[in-house]
Amino acid sequence: NSNIVNYFCAIKERCLKFTTLADGEGGTIAAAAKDGEESDGGDTDGDTDGNPWAAAGWAPNDWPEPWMEGRGVYLCGDGQPTFAMLRLKKTHDDFKEKVFLPFNGGFHTMLETHKLRGKMFGYAHLREVWGHWRSTKAQLDWVMFPGDPNQVEDELVMYYLGAIAAAIKELVDHREERNEDTDISAFDVFTFMQDAAQRTPIAQSIYNELRFAEVIFLLQLAEEKCDANMFVTGLKFASLLYTVSHATKYTEIAADFIVWWQCASEADKVIFEKIIMTRQTAAGKTIYTDRFVEWMIRDLRGGIGKHYRRGTDAALHRKTALVSLQKEFECAFQKNKGKDSSSSQRKVGKAFCFTFAYFVQEKIWSVINNDDSSMTSSSPIMR
Repeated sequence: NSNIVNYFCAIKERCLKFTTLADGEGGTIAAAAKDGEESDGGDTDGDTDGNPWAAAGWAPNDWPEPWMEGRGVYLCGDGQPTFAMLRLKKTHDDFKEKVFLPFNGGFHTMLETHKLRGKMFGYAHLREVWGHWRSTKAQLDWVMFPGDPNQVEDELVMYYLGAIAAAIKELVDHREERNEDTDISAFDVFTFMQDAAQRTPIAQSIYNELRFAEVIFLLQLAEEKCDANMFVTGLKFASLLYTVSHATKYTEIAADFIVWWQCASEADKVIFEKIIMTRQTAAGKTIYTDRFVEWMIRDLRGGIGKHYRRGTDAALHRKTALVSLQKEFECAFQKNKGKDSSSSQRKVGKAFCFTFAYFVQEKIWSVINNDDSSMTSSSPIMR
């Protein structure tokens, strides 16, 4: 990790030197000119061919300062290297003066939230409910601890809608029994669910788990809209799950990033939102930067494999040169078949049906006057 930091910081200095004519002494020709000093261009020997401002005829004191000089290097990764780089910056004197910002990408933030949600609520109720359409432990682990959020995304949406639909049914039935108005709003439904959560532990567990499912949806929406404020909001709520799950590394990463965000200038926030946080695909969609890296690694491994063997070096060079052409062909092929990757509709499947039936049968959200339990005695959870 220290080598990674040193490498990218050196790349930053090299970029500043050869694209803005840095003077080789921690500043630029532009800064020296503004202070009334003379500079011969350092290692550039007075050659201003690489400077766009000089080529445009600007006077040296009018050249703008490069934004990288004060903001340094942004390093996006998963939890382990990000945490290690943060510790380097805090504890090692050699790195305290280096300007770099390690942060956990949105893709891995979503992935960790999925895993911790499965860890905390799996044996409370998730495995019981999801076990109606996933019969083996391996099938349940596939969605409780996914390697990719896409593994669980469709089922999570249908499960969430099934739980909400069951609450709507119970609320309407309850109001019909009391001859009350059945014209309900979303606020009425969530208030009804909150009241049920205050009555029974199992309803409380499900209610809390659904809230963290909404955090995942918020992070997905932030990726789609390229909205940094929405991402930070989702990270703040996800940090609650990190804390209670004793995920100390992700808790520290989230806390450090939130503090940086609160102290960052508007320019820093714009740079992070427009340049650092997401990338744009060939189809015009925005995806988190670390998701982009994961996709690139997946495409490369698809052509050269996961293990080094004889000929891997040549295969890597060949695959790297051809991967962009492969993606262009795939996009053109999808367009010719009339597939639009930018819009997709989810069909109501067994995840929704089983969830809805289970919640209604076990009376998860029901109002029971003479019993403190919202579950029937036949409930597998209660047994």
